[in-house]
Amino acid sequence: MLRTEDRNTIVLENAPLVGYVLGWSRIPNGHYDDCRQEGYLALIHAVDHYDPARDEALSTYAVRCIRGAILDYINRRIHRPTRGVRDTEKLYDAQKERIQERIERGKETAIPDRSDQDVIDDADAVANCLDKLRPRYRRVVDIHYGFDGTGAKTLSETGEVLGCSHEYVRVELERAYYSMSRKEGRPVA
Repeated sequence: MLRTEDRNTIVLENAPLVGYVLGWSRIPNGHYDDCRQEGYLALIHAVDHYDPARDEALSTYAVRCIRGAILDYINRRIHRPTRGVRDTEKLYDAQKERIQERIERGKETAIPDRSDQDVIDDADAVANCLDKLRPRYRRVVDIHYGFDGTGAKTLSETGEVLGCSHEYVRVELERAYYSMSRKEGRPVA
């Protein structure tokens, strides 16, 4: 274990590594200082946990720790919505604007109720999208939502039926949604 004075000296000598890592990292606007702070904390951690018996220089180990801490901070604190979420938000905003325009023109006083025909039309559109899916996506969707007559299942239960992990099922469902949205020309909520 290093004495506090020795540790502080080593940290100060290697402090430029934080700036080096920040220089080639993509830091979102307004988060540079926070990322720099995370980098310094990671440097202290690296100095405390460095094992000289390894075939690795302290600076190499510290750069990996600093970079990992900064990336973790960005992923943890600066959440960027996925493409599907952004597309859904755009669709919602567009629908909201259209309804607002109708209200302003006096054609509608509120959001219209959905008629049975609208529901049937939506069901037909969904059926058409499902028919256009690749067989592997269709199988996952059928099993997960119970379209095969066995009832809806969780991701884990669907994975057990297919002989795969729940994460694979989740990814395949996302791909199916994306494929359906592309075939319809609009995002699927």
